[in-house]
Amino acid sequence: MWRTRLICFVWLVVIGGAALVGAAPWVAVAFIHIGDEANDAPSRAQVELEGRVKLPPDVGDLHARLQEAWMDRWMVARFSIAPGELPDLLASSDFGALSIGPLPFELPAGDAPDWWTPGSARSYVTGKVAHGAILVDEDRPDRYVVYLYRYYAF
Repeated sequence: MWRTRLICFVWLVVIGGAALVGAAPWVAVAFIHIGDEANDAPSRAQVELEGRVKLPPDVGDLHARLQEAWMDRWMVARFSIAPGELPDLLASSDFGALSIGPLPFELPAGDAPDWWTPGSARSYVTGKVAHGAILVDEDRPDRYVVYLYRYYAF
């Protein structure tokens, strides 16, 4: 009698353990993607809030994506401004003075929207802070294209 119970108990432990080990990868994948969401049409107010910047009144060609996955949140934005508005834009942010330097962005290619093309700029200045970066494409003297990146880890 006790041998039968012992054998049943061992089988339950073995089968239960195998089921748990087999399910572990699926459970892990499910938890990694909890909260995965993207907003490809945030409002101007959302871009200003998440980007920690005040956009000029005549900002043009505004594109942005807010993305959240697990415990990370990031925003990429692209917009154009008149060159004379750059000082006010920078004064409203924490970037300070910009300088010539390498591309400050490290987005994996799969995470970047089609309009996110800072690598195509020939003449630009950049700035970087703890949780963000900015690149100002100066290729056109009448209109600058600004690429803004912010990252938050909770």
